[in-house]
Amino acid sequence: MFVRGAAPEARSPHKQRGTVPPMIAYVSTMRAQPGKREELLAILQELVATADTDEPGTLAYTFHTVDDDPDLVISYELFADEDALAVHRDSAAVARVLPQLRGVTLPGSVQRLVPAIGKGLAQ
Repeated sequence: MFVRGAAPEARSPHKQRGTVPPMIAYVSTMRAQPGKREELLAILQELVATADTDEPGTLAYTFHTVDDDPDLVISYELFADEDALAVHRDSAAVARVLPQLRGVTLPGSVQRLVPAIGKGLAQ
């Protein structure tokens, strides 16, 4: 759900265009192993609950299901800044849940995004 390791500038070579505040976003796809969709969603619910109560810098943390592909889950995550991302990334909930996710998902993808133009983000 996020990239560990590389320095922020190495992970994100794009510059902000000035139309939205400098935030960090991720989009990821996860595919539940056959018969594990509900278990996957239950695990993700724990992460959402933690973000809601313990991560004020996590501005959006949403998992979407896909109508015509029920085992696919797509997430969108928006963090206020690098510090907010670190709070999320280093949380006990993420450490606890990552091994569980590996047990119910097939390999997916994660992309770090730089919000550039949009509606609905505080200026």
